[in-house]
Amino acid sequence: MNSVEAIQVLVDDLYSITCMDSGRQTRLQGRKMKKKMVGQKLRKSSGRLRRRCLARGIRILSNLIPGGKSMAVGELFVEAACYLSSLKMRVKTMQAMISMLSGDSQ
Repeated sequence: MNSVEAIQVLVDDLYSITCMDSGRQTRLQGRKMKKKMVGQKLRKSSGRLRRRCLARGIRILSNLIPGGKSMAVGELFVEAACYLSSLKMRVKTMQAMISMLSGDSQ
């Protein structure tokens, strides 16, 4: 997986995480149904919801990545992909050290 694919997966996961557990989404959907929006108005509203969820996710991501609060969005996603790959490498290193110290040979 190259860095562009990793960033796309990160964006998709970020969107699904921030919108799934958001009570705001169900309230907005209820409002949509009450107003009985159709056609273009419905598309605008769902786009607005998506932007809100992404903005919330970007805010959360910027808090998780070291130095993320001062980065632009594109730079933040690239840094997040690099940071995640470095964390994965650290986990693999620690797992190798544990198996070596415990005497397991894998």
